[in-house]
Amino acid sequence: MNYKKIILIIIGIVLLIMVLASILGVLILPNLKLPIISNEKFECSSDQDCPTTSFCDKSTPGGMGPSGAVSGTPYGSMKCIQKCTSSRDCKSGSVCIDYSLSGGDIIIHKKGCAN
Repeated sequence: MNYKKIILIIIGIVLLIMVLASILGVLILPNLKLPIISNEKFECSSDQDCPTTSFCDKSTPGGMGPSGAVSGTPYGSMKCIQKCTSSRDCKSGSVCIDYSLSGGDIIIHKKGCAN
C-alpha cells in the first residue's frame, strides 16, 4: 500500500475524531452544571487555610499584661475573604472594604470584598 494513502487515511481519522469531539462538546458542556465555590465558604483559623487570593477574617486579640502574655477570645467570621484593591475586583453586589484584624496587640489592615 502507498504511504501517501496511509497518511491521508490517518489524517482523515484524526479530523473525524476532532469533529465528533467538537460536536459532543457543544451538546454536553452547556448542560453541565459545575459547583461554584466561593471563598466565603472556606472556614479558616489562619491565612494558610485560605486560597492565595484570600485571607482569613479572624482576629486574636492579646498583648502583655502584668503577669505576662494575655490572649483574648478570637472574633471575626472565621471565613476566607477575597482580597481586593478596589470594588472592581469583587463579584457583583460586593464592595472592597478595609478589614482591621488584630494579631496579639498589633492591628493589621487588609482590603477584602464584602456583601
